[in-house]
Amino acid sequence: MHGEVYEKGWGLFITPAKPASSIRRLHFSAPHPVADQRTAVQAAAVFKRTDSKSLLIEGRHRHALSIVSAGASCFVSCQGSEYDRTDGAHDIREPFHLAMIAIHSWQTGHGGCPLDKCSYLQWHGKGVTTCPKDNVFLSSGFVRSSCYDPLSLPVNRIKTHLNLQFPLGNHATPADDTTCDLTATDNIFGRYVNGVRPVASACTMPATPCGGADFGQFVHIEQDSASRDAINWERWANVISGAFP
Repeated sequence: MHGEVYEKGWGLFITPAKPASSIRRLHFSAPHPVADQRTAVQAAAVFKRTDSKSLLIEGRHRHALSIVSAGASCFVSCQGSEYDRTDGAHDIREPFHLAMIAIHSWQTGHGGCPLDKCSYLQWHGKGVTTCPKDNVFLSSGFVRSSCYDPLSLPVNRIKTHLNLQFPLGNHATPADDTTCDLTATDNIFGRYVNGVRPVASACTMPATPCGGADFGQFVHIEQDSASRDAINWERWANVISGAFP
């Protein structure tokens, strides 16, 4: 690495060397470490502070192979021209996504992912003009507000502890803010967790209605710039620790 940027390579994966009862079954990922500034180091800092199970960071920019810069349709993601081929959150061929599938498979085979103890947390950053009234917008890959009714869902527990740790902030899910479109409905790993199988069809099949065995395991975290600042990482660790005691 050069500073916080990879010169070459597909990314970074970290997991504890030895099993321990204190390790939380939480899997952190940051697919846009450059475009969503500071999310990679934030995810790493919270991962370490919460004794969690795994951390996966994408190794290249989401526009590393861009149809705009390279002028070739082969650089378009499987979800169409809105995303580039190297966007790990939007192309099933990216090593980042394949690694997330492997993480999910491992967790499924090692006790599953019960909602009170386990989650796949994906860290993102949003601009000031996107969903401007929300400091943090949380979703599980569904747009319908009724999908967020169970208060026991990880997404709701995280919101509860955000309100405790950041009492002056505004923290919402699609049940609170129906105008925000950062609902992760086209996030391919979120779709996979929510029942869009097999992997080869993840870009073309519609997302399933909320429900099913894995419903609620995926949490998509969109934050404004202040929320991902280093001064707030300790409070974020308290949020995650409180949501998954």
